[in-house]
Amino acid sequence: MKKTSQVKKRNRILVLIAIICLLVGGIGFYVVQQGKETLLVKKEVKINAHDPVRLNASLFLEEPVKDEEKIEIESPLMNSPQKYSYDPKTKIVTSKDKEYLEPGMYQVTLRYKNQEAKSKLIVSEAESKPKFIDFPSQINVEQNAKDFDLKQYFLATSKESVELIVPDLDIRQVGDQTVEIIAKSGQQETKESVLVHVLSAKEVANGETLTSMINGKVPLSQETWDALNNGDQTSIKISDVSKQIASILKQAKEGILKNKISYREEEGKDWFDPKTFTPSPKAEESKPAAQEPVTNDTAPDNSAPVYNTPYYPVYNDPIVSTPSDQTPGDQTPSDQTPGDQIPGDQTPGDQVPGGTTDPGTSTDPGTSTPSEPSTPSEPNQETTN
Repeated sequence: MKKTSQVKKRNRILVLIAIICLLVGGIGFYVVQQGKETLLVKKEVKINAHDPVRLNASLFLEEPVKDEEKIEIESPLMNSPQKYSYDPKTKIVTSKDKEYLEPGMYQVTLRYKNQEAKSKLIVSEAESKPKFIDFPSQINVEQNAKDFDLKQYFLATSKESVELIVPDLDIRQVGDQTVEIIAKSGQQETKESVLVHVLSAKEVANGETLTSMINGKVPLSQETWDALNNGDQTSIKISDVSKQIASILKQAKEGILKNKISYREEEGKDWFDPKTFTPSPKAEESKPAAQEPVTNDTAPDNSAPVYNTPYYPVYNDPIVSTPSDQTPGDQTPSDQTPGDQIPGDQTPGDQVPGGTTDPGTSTDPGTSTPSEPSTPSEPNQETTN
């Protein structure tokens, strides 16, 4: 019995020693591990193009490290001066001769206390927000306009495909409504608000201005369409498309626009186009015929039409002529009538016709009696023997 108790006592001592060893070993391992942190890094780090790239260890670490400054970073971005520019003080890296790091994928290696981990730096083009072009603060539309499409009044652009999101708008009632228009490109959105003013057909007929869609056309009510086709209404007032929108649409049509646009050309829509509109044939037939001028039946066929306008005859006092050698201011005898010859040093045969003046004077021409037209002589006829 005594021997058995000694064995048990010895076993207890051995177990106790083993427990103590395990505790000491665990504590030692814990202390060692605390002094040696595990290096955990991200597999990929994404940065938008044109954003500054700073090669700090914290950019790549999954979990922070106490002695971060002791982490070594190695990358072709730091030791390839022919391609990149790296500043050791600021740790900023850019592409050669540029102010930013061009889009691409770059390898980065981190080392810390005999540990090594690799990560990828991915620089990509950032998703830019879509942009509205000449967004209006207010648009005027007609009540009950046919084929009304609110999207057609706005234009947005983006580097990627862009679309417009608009609410359902009720234009059956005259009045004002404020709505929100959203341009969406990928995950990016741009929002703007616009006041929609609904006009009646009577207001349109009285000259109120309708806002043009970006394609230069406008939707009209059936009432206004009928008035235009019947000739009861000859014009409507439409605002102009902005020059910037017109230029962008032209570039897109020619295929030289770099960005994407929200505009989609629609077909089969009953929209009013001021450039191509012509009244229906019924409107032309209903117009009254133009009044024909009254012509003089007794006049020759090639005479101009005679209109019923009053005729006022003009009477001119006779002007007495003076001889060529008479000085200005001398007057002819009062009993001399126009057309009589004036004696002087004229040579025989020379006459001063009545009602004429000396070429050197600047008096008004007088009246003269036209001479009878001479009868033309008959042409000689050849005789034959």
